[in-house]
Amino acid sequence: MKKEEKVVLLVPPGSKKYLRDYYCGKVSKANYYMQPIDLLMQTSWLHRSFELLLFDIQINPKSEGDFWEKIKSNKIKAIFMITGSASWAEDYDFIKKIREKYKGLIAISGDIFMGDPVCFLDRFPELDIIITDFTTPCLESFLNGKKDSLENIFYRDEHGEVTGKFVYLPKGTFTMPRPRYEIFDPEFYSYPFSMNYPMATVLTDFGCPYQCKFCTAGIIGFKERPLNEVANDLHWLKEAGYNEIYFVDQTFGAKKERREELLDLISPLKFSWSCYSRADIWEKDDLIKMKESGCHTMIFGVESGNESTLQNITKGESIEDIRKVFSYCKEINIRRVGTFILGFPGETSEQIQATINLAISLDPDYASFNIPIARPGTNLTKEAVSKKLINQDVYIQDQSGSSSVFDSDEIDLIYWQNKALREFYLRPSYLWRTIKKTRNFFQLKQLIIEGIEVLNKALWKGN
Repeated sequence: MKKEEKVVLLVPPGSKKYLRDYYCGKVSKANYYMQPIDLLMQTSWLHRSFELLLFDIQINPKSEGDFWEKIKSNKIKAIFMITGSASWAEDYDFIKKIREKYKGLIAISGDIFMGDPVCFLDRFPELDIIITDFTTPCLESFLNGKKDSLENIFYRDEHGEVTGKFVYLPKGTFTMPRPRYEIFDPEFYSYPFSMNYPMATVLTDFGCPYQCKFCTAGIIGFKERPLNEVANDLHWLKEAGYNEIYFVDQTFGAKKERREELLDLISPLKFSWSCYSRADIWEKDDLIKMKESGCHTMIFGVESGNESTLQNITKGESIEDIRKVFSYCKEINIRRVGTFILGFPGETSEQIQATINLAISLDPDYASFNIPIARPGTNLTKEAVSKKLINQDVYIQDQSGSSSVFDSDEIDLIYWQNKALREFYLRPSYLWRTIKKTRNFFQLKQLIIEGIEVLNKALWKGN
């Protein structure tokens, strides 16, 4: 049956390659831009009631003209868009332009709303709806007039008063139909650690069971998706010709029994794939099974080279845990990626250097050096506001390093980030090893693009 009404899915344009999804706004530091998971997951529900029109203007600027033309239609029920802490200033300017031409509903999702969505609706009248959990059918229900008992959606009622309910730390399961991957052109989406093409983003669980002080995932709870639904997605992707999967779970394999069942589902499909996880949940036998099922790269949030900092940010793992899992992965031939955060509040220059030194001694295949930011709603942000380290209304910030809110007179975090990049990536042994591992033209192309991005930041920006 043809659907009369339409919903526009929108990623706004940006002067930088902004990543806005999964409550983690930042600037892409290399050649990666995945299918935005907030929009992708909502297609599971919205396609049942509405025709969906995707405009990812960030990655396909040529589509902007078509966007302005389409929203003139009186059949557009709503625009659902994403934003982020790094892109909000530009996104809000774009929203104001939309309001000049479009009088319908604007719904939005993003990390900046996680602290106080009611405040944002009060402060920015151009917005109509804020969603704080993209794994529920709340937007579809709202657009169909079913507003009773909705959770994690905020809106203005018939009296103009903002209403909504934020469910703190939800647990359990969530179920959803298959996401509509077919409306996302794979030509535009990539991940720097991909070994094959085309690539798809897959979600098997939402949030994270751990509560690191600095991370939004620690406040959105942890819910698991039934594995038969995940299997259905994977089989569809295989039949559609996808060869590479990035599992976008915040902590892939958080529960041992579930991950073993998941690996049994993945193995026969012969995908090559990568994931993000943490160090202290893996033993060598687990990693061998990961490798056998097609996993080629694991990304670990190392964060700091200081035990005291790991304890302060409630990371819940030790440097010994980190060294062990990096050693196992190297032995098994799973590529290792470490993500590091330089300059948590209170850290000294010596402690920042210790984190850089740990990165070099771990010798991962890739390292990502970030700076701490005050993500709304996190304990780190609440603590920083209470100590008057930052202003409560700080919105624009970027962990990848285009802006910093925790700089002090003594420590320039952008300087330290660039220093880390130089000391890690410009080692002759690292450069030679990386070149030797290149196996095909696709990998060579990825390496060149990513290398240019890293060198541009390390050599030509900052001190």
